[in-house]
Amino acid sequence: MYFSRMKQHTVQEPIEIADEMNYKHSDYTEPTPIPLYITRTSNTQYTANETNLMLGQFSAYSTEEIKVGSLIDGKYVVEDAFPAKDGFAYYLSTLGKETPYE
Repeated sequence: MYFSRMKQHTVQEPIEIADEMNYKHSDYTEPTPIPLYITRTSNTQYTANETNLMLGQFSAYSTEEIKVGSLIDGKYVVEDAFPAKDGFAYYLSTLGKETPYE
């Protein structure tokens, strides 16, 4: 079921870079295409401090392992990852405007 619904998504893993003064900062690797099946589990309106944002929660499945903290399509952040049958399951989140259903 999941294999037929997978689409190519770009994944960027987090890396730490030190400059010539040995100051370390976080960045992401170049985008790598990985087949994923992503589905929305919930959207919650976030209104603290007079903001009007949507907190989106998603589940994903892939046959390839992705690091926690990775960025998918520039909008999903991998919050948790664990092995599942023949692959890996992921908990993803977004913050901002409502993300359309995949």
